[in-house]
Amino acid sequence: MAGGKRGRQALTESWLQTAVQSGRPFGLLGPCPLSEILAAPSAACSEIRHLLLDVADTERVRRLRARGDGQATQETLNWAA
Repeated sequence: MAGGKRGRQALTESWLQTAVQSGRPFGLLGPCPLSEILAAPSAACSEIRHLLLDVADTERVRRLRARGDGQATQETLNWAA
């Protein structure tokens, strides 16, 4: 699947479809903005509650550097803000 915003939106829709089809309560964990979850076509089929877990920028940079995938950038920090 392609990366970026479009890929993230498609993946979110796929997760929601799978969860809704299960017929059970579910939780999604991931870096998807709430607005994208609410805009997904399958969002209308479920009751959505939102919880934001956040960390300080210093911790975020530490974790990103530990992953080693080059995402410890100012652009990532701006997106997180």
